[in-house]
Amino acid sequence: LAAAAKRGTDEGLRAAVEIFDSMPNPSLSNPPFGKPAKNLVTFNTMINAFANAGQYQNAYSVFQTMKKSIVRPDRVTYTTLIKASIKSGDVSKAIDLLDDMKWVGIQPDIVSYNNVIESLCNANRLFEAKDLVNEMERAQVSPDSMTYGLLMKGLLKANKPGPCLTLFESAFSDRRTTALTENVQLYTTAISAAAALGDHERALELVSRMNLAGVKPNKKTLTALMGACIAGKKYKAAADIFPKIKNPDNYAVSVGLEALCLAGKFSAALELITDQQSGQKMLKGKQVMSGYNTLIKEALLAGDFNVAREALVSLIHRFSNQFHSHHVH
Repeated sequence: LAAAAKRGTDEGLRAAVEIFDSMPNPSLSNPPFGKPAKNLVTFNTMINAFANAGQYQNAYSVFQTMKKSIVRPDRVTYTTLIKASIKSGDVSKAIDLLDDMKWVGIQPDIVSYNNVIESLCNANRLFEAKDLVNEMERAQVSPDSMTYGLLMKGLLKANKPGPCLTLFESAFSDRRTTALTENVQLYTTAISAAAALGDHERALELVSRMNLAGVKPNKKTLTALMGACIAGKKYKAAADIFPKIKNPDNYAVSVGLEALCLAGKFSAALELITDQQSGQKMLKGKQVMSGYNTLIKEALLAGDFNVAREALVSLIHRFSNQFHSHHVH
């Protein structure tokens, strides 16, 4: 059964269903000879096979059959079904399963909690997500850094940077969870929240705390910090951060470009955007366009007409090249 299910193909699944259906249901009076009856492992294997094939309804009906038999579901049964419900987009079913699990006396583990918290955050149901974290604490399942990361990202996405920072600080100041916050993703999210609040001082303070804790800022952290400096109108500081980013991705390049323009470093900005043209980096068309716009606008405001003209020429050149290459093909 497991071998058929593991194949992950349609015929594998059909074979698994056939084997499963041919096994007698578990009962107290099973004949001693013939096929072995379905047991916990066979039920779980079948539920998992349906879940992996995206057939969530079928997975769920195997679970219902199991509950009607003498076999009791275990943690594996529930975690598989919770994951399947989330994948099918049914968060409410996942929450019901979590409750059901506690009702039959199985303590959900951190993975199940985090899975449900993540889908609640994605659905913007932040109060319920926060409630689950409180419930975890009551059940003595300690939230891990992923739990906090999910909640903080959820708050930031819902445009609540203030509560996002508050959550980080409360986890940081509670000695039971301080160590969890010493994590580059959480710091980066906190710095992004400070950027959203336009509070560059807070962002810089978070970076120095990171360094004290021995957490190395990564590409995303430095990009968030640049964003915070731009939001706080500290353009020179933002432009100085950009060269520190090793192998910037397209988002980092577009923020760096904005920083250079706003800081009046026009030739560096022009060089960066022309590099994009010779295929060195990976800005998307829209980002290139907005980079040119910012550069031309800031250069004109600063009265640097040469750079503005050069940028415009470069822009026209770039698009006429693209136009010709399309037509030749």
